[in-house]
Amino acid sequence: MNDAVPTILLVDDEPINLEILTEYLEDSDYRIESAGDGQQAWALLEAEPERFDVVMLDRMMPGMTGTQVLARMKQHPLLDSVPVILQTALSARGDVLEGLQAGAYYYLTKPFDQEMLLSVVATAVEDRQRYRQAQEDSKLAGRTFGLMREASFSFRDLDAARDLARVLANACPDPMRAAIG
Repeated sequence: MNDAVPTILLVDDEPINLEILTEYLEDSDYRIESAGDGQQAWALLEAEPERFDVVMLDRMMPGMTGTQVLARMKQHPLLDSVPVILQTALSARGDVLEGLQAGAYYYLTKPFDQEMLLSVVATAVEDRQRYRQAQEDSKLAGRTFGLMREASFSFRDLDAARDLARVLANACPDPMRAAIG
């Protein structure tokens, strides 16, 4: 799991944009890393997929675009849940919709409003931390249930039976083999 300080990856081919983003975020409690293009960003993400809590991608970059990086992240089992904020000058409704449909967490248009940027990043970081905590809780439950040799459960209605089945299925090494009996 990631250390206590959330890490934000900023990706933009324009150095001035990276400077602005860094300046806006520098007083927040984040570790900031940057990449100057999509290929560099992908290399960082692929090398350490659990390192970053949020990725801010410029949508339009030469070589590998932000949308292409986002598509690769959505195909990667450890990167698919990382919140990606697309940032771009493209603000037409169709462009925003396309970015969100591609899996972006948020679509931020340039020029940036610092307060909006900070709010979006903070929310994305909180969501990522909740997701990671849920993963840890699930792993703990799985390890705990793995110690069990036998159990007895009581339930009063179908909803309680479904809840129990869901918990037991998620705790099993092969949840597809668990079924309501």
